[in-house]
Amino acid sequence: QWLDRIAGNDPGQTQVVTTIGDERSINAFFRLGSEEIRQNLALDQATDEMTFLALRKRRNDW
Repeated sequence: QWLDRIAGNDPGQTQVVTTIGDERSINAFFRLGSEEIRQNLALDQATDEMTFLALRKRRNDW
């Protein structure tokens, strides 16, 4: 697992290098069609565009 690889790293001292494969599995913006993402956003019937916009709004408000 990706988290196992970085466990114990000091975020102020250690750069975390990811691959595109890592990003596809952990980055919500690469997983717009994910049922899990849509359920967590309460967007069960959403399009990829609607999912992206909901994620972007949450990111902007964070």
